[in-house]
Amino acid sequence: MKNVKYIVLTWVFLWAGVVNSGYAQKDQAKIRSEKTENFKYLFSEALKQKIFGNYRNAVKYFLECEKIKPDDAVEYQLSGLFAMAGDQTHAMFYGRKALDHDPGNIWYYYQLASIFQMYGQNDSLLAVYKQITERFPENIKDKLNYADLLVKAGKPGKALDIYAELKKETGNNAELMQKEAIALMVAGKNEKATEKINEAIKIFGADKNLLLAKASILTEDGKTEEVDDIYRQLIKKYPEDPQVEDQVYKYFVNKGKYIDALKVLQKIVEDENVDPQQKINYAFDISGKINTSDTTLQKKMEEILNDLYRQYAGDVRTSLLLVDYYSRNTQYDKAKNILRNILEKYPEYGIAWRQMLFVCDQQGEQDSVIFYGTKAIEIFPKDPLYDIYVGYAWLQKGDNNKALQYAREGISKVERRGKDYVDKGTGLSYRDYLKQFYGLLGEVYKNLGDHKKSDEAFEAGLKIDPHDDMLLNNYSYYLSLRKEKLRKALKMSGETIKRNPDNDTYLDTYGWILFEMGKVREAEKYIKKALDNGGESSPEILMHYGDILFELGKKEEAVKYWKEAMEKGGDSKELEKRINNAGK
Repeated sequence: MKNVKYIVLTWVFLWAGVVNSGYAQKDQAKIRSEKTENFKYLFSEALKQKIFGNYRNAVKYFLECEKIKPDDAVEYQLSGLFAMAGDQTHAMFYGRKALDHDPGNIWYYYQLASIFQMYGQNDSLLAVYKQITERFPENIKDKLNYADLLVKAGKPGKALDIYAELKKETGNNAELMQKEAIALMVAGKNEKATEKINEAIKIFGADKNLLLAKASILTEDGKTEEVDDIYRQLIKKYPEDPQVEDQVYKYFVNKGKYIDALKVLQKIVEDENVDPQQKINYAFDISGKINTSDTTLQKKMEEILNDLYRQYAGDVRTSLLLVDYYSRNTQYDKAKNILRNILEKYPEYGIAWRQMLFVCDQQGEQDSVIFYGTKAIEIFPKDPLYDIYVGYAWLQKGDNNKALQYAREGISKVERRGKDYVDKGTGLSYRDYLKQFYGLLGEVYKNLGDHKKSDEAFEAGLKIDPHDDMLLNNYSYYLSLRKEKLRKALKMSGETIKRNPDNDTYLDTYGWILFEMGKVREAEKYIKKALDNGGESSPEILMHYGDILFELGKKEEAVKYWKEAMEKGGDSKELEKRINNAGK
């Protein structure tokens, strides 16, 4: 019976198919018509969303279009939208799809070229322009662009062939001769490049672009005086030309001619047509290179930065630029005044909080670090950086329990972030943060007298990075104070001075371990080297050197260094005790 039912049902379905077959073609046509209408509607809606800046919705509608019917116009739009969103993979994928569907559309080539340029895919960029010039040989500008790209890619030979070909097609002109000269320079043929540019100037006159090109070529030849003369002429003749200002400014900065560079920068800052971000980039570039001891340059730099600050009073970038300048020149109070204003207006601006904590820490203002750090934690509860600052501040103030609290909380935050975590603001990774927190834990437990947990914390940090100099130094020094595992301590400390042979702190640690091992004369050599490398300002190093001299029987010299240690803020009770014992 089951088989009969099966046959009957099958027959019914087949019969239904025969009966309805007359309508099948009509239904298919209707479906195609509906799909076309849907496609048109979705495409139109996607374009509207794009125009109004709703890019996410635009992508959604374009993708729906692509599901209905793969289409090169849709793929072109998707490629551009994904490029804007920073999605390199999908931007290239849809860009290539559009070109595959219609290889005769030059705009699809341009789209791909733009994406490759955006993401630094230079070989692919060259390949696209090669295709453009082969498929559209009548486009002179594209040939010129291709040749220019070849020069930038260090392939001037092929570029020179294209320039020669263009000369036949369009005739000779100043631009082509200038480009030929630059290509010859890139090819290392500076003499020919100079001849070419001089020939161009003779034929077409000393126009701006030819002079800029000549200056570049002479720079390669090291003819500084001639270059300086050309650039000064250009600045005088074209006082507000962005191209001239850019090249001249960069030249003076690269040559360390900061007075000249600042004069150009002053003009750039005063020019209302120059983009504010460009001005900021120029100022940031030079402010970090000027020697802090050169008061004339520093004064001029400060004037320019303040001009920028006044011009764009509402732009936090100019404020932070001035903060950066004051911070690097140890004018911390001025930096803090600006930072307070930023934090009042933009309390969620993380960079400002970080800079404020850095400045307060540099000034040794632990109470301020704690104040601003705890406020920052309220705003950025998942960010472990602020726990580091506050934890170390409490450690400096002697409150080990609070320091311990922030160290533990910081470790929990980092672990919750996961092993792939990288702080975009500082560049610190998961491993970097954990090392710092374990270092803090090691300090705290040492102060609390829990040496087992202190050692475990340092070991945990060194498991993450066995070559971290700070962890190696501190761990080995604390072992020496306890007179434990001195061989291990000496080995760890020895690593730090191999990598940092002139670091006074590391030299002092190594010397002190030798002292505790009874190797006094060898210890004296390293502690003396520590003093010679900046350690004379450290009360601890001065005290150690006094201890070694005393052990060597040089009591008078020992007392002298102990007294110096007291003057520099060393432990007066301990030092007085040593001085008194030496007099007995």
